[in-house]
Amino acid sequence: MRAFLAVVAAGMLCTPGAARGDPDELERRLRTADVPAAVRRDVRAAVDRAVGFLASRQAADGSFAEGGKADGAIPVLTLTLRAAVTLRHAGTPAAFAACDRAAAWLFDAPLDAKPRPVPVAAPK
Repeated sequence: MRAFLAVVAAGMLCTPGAARGDPDELERRLRTADVPAAVRRDVRAAVDRAVGFLASRQAADGSFAEGGKADGAIPVLTLTLRAAVTLRHAGTPAAFAACDRAAAWLFDAPLDAKPRPVPVAAPK
């Protein structure tokens, strides 16, 4: 299963131009919609903060997991794939660097590695 998901990740993460954000395109669309310059700056800053948040949660090996065990936990493989695609869409240099580390983990981790579950908050 992990090998199959790694192939899917390759298509999503490593294909030039695929599933990729483009800050210049974002700027063009915001200008076309007559979004004020101050709001455009806020949008770019929000993207940078989001990338920083995700990158700060990335493990040294490139995976994404908060650790611990809980019922209904999200497997580290799923979380890493989702985070990598999100980072790829952000389109910033910092996001691409974190995405590359996640892709390396997806391809280099042993196939028999036990997934580390991530606790999911209970609905309120």
